[in-house]
Amino acid sequence: MQDIQNTIVNEDDVRREKCIREEVEDLLNQEEQMRAQKARCGWILKDDRNKRFFQTIVKQRRAKSSILQLKDRNENLTDKPEEIEGILVEHFKSSYEDQNALSVDDILQEL
Repeated sequence: MQDIQNTIVNEDDVRREKCIREEVEDLLNQEEQMRAQKARCGWILKDDRNKRFFQTIVKQRRAKSSILQLKDRNENLTDKPEEIEGILVEHFKSSYEDQNALSVDDILQEL
């Protein structure tokens, strides 16, 4: 590849270098896919042998991604699941409510 790049003189050489570069990139992509598939196979085999390890990882991820406390609009901190749910529902309701919604007549007047 380096030799071809060093000896580029005309458009044919450029095209040939491009084709070879694309072939190299394809081969590298295939190798990457093969390595990823082998890694997945390894995880599957290990899963059969070591379920406790993987279950522990899943529990840690779930614990890490859960919301334990949340502040409301008045900056009061709560840890009760019902209150957290209410705060989130109100937040998203207010986010999606449009204060300046146009009526059909307003839209037709603009046309």
